[in-house]
Amino acid sequence: MKKKRIDYIRKYIENKICLDLGIVEHINNIEKEEWLHRQIVEYSKYCLGVDYLCEEIEKLKQKGYNVISENVETMNLNKKFDVIIAGELIEHLDNPGFFLENARKHLKSNGILILTTPNPWSLGCFMKPIRIIFGKDIRIDPGHVCWYDQQTLKKLLERHNFRILEMFTSPADRHKGVYRFLFSIRNLGTKIFVAAIKEEEK
Repeated sequence: MKKKRIDYIRKYIENKICLDLGIVEHINNIEKEEWLHRQIVEYSKYCLGVDYLCEEIEKLKQKGYNVISENVETMNLNKKFDVIIAGELIEHLDNPGFFLENARKHLKSNGILILTTPNPWSLGCFMKPIRIIFGKDIRIDPGHVCWYDQQTLKKLLERHNFRILEMFTSPADRHKGVYRFLFSIRNLGTKIFVAAIKEEEK
């Protein structure tokens, strides 16, 4: 069976107290099986969802989800978690260092931070320069303010006292057949997956 994003995350969150950040971006998938927040809620012991989009958070509350509206860079929840998940979030943030320090504050000792972010060296991204040469537009999410590759993301996490447990690229859940095979080639996957453990400050 071809693994999906939740398959990589599940082993870290089962029966754990979890904080899921940036949950609204894929709210259009709320009724679909692949909506990540619902999957995290299903497998964790407890899950709190956070996003800064107030109207969407209210809609999720009405559907029975345990969610609040906060800024992930500055929030103070007065609670610590076993695992924090930030799927497709860090590339949207103005202050990733503030975010990582705030994540540390909300993690228990030896807590785990899980990040996923687009891979700028993916097979699909190789086509972007070719499109530019021929005067074609390239699609970039208007909410993105930066790219991270595996090297720079590792360095950023280490600066904020996180130790990498595993890091790799993978296809997007939507990829099927030959596309899934091509995006499964080492380091060419669409997404970067990172699991890092909180270490004591140096």
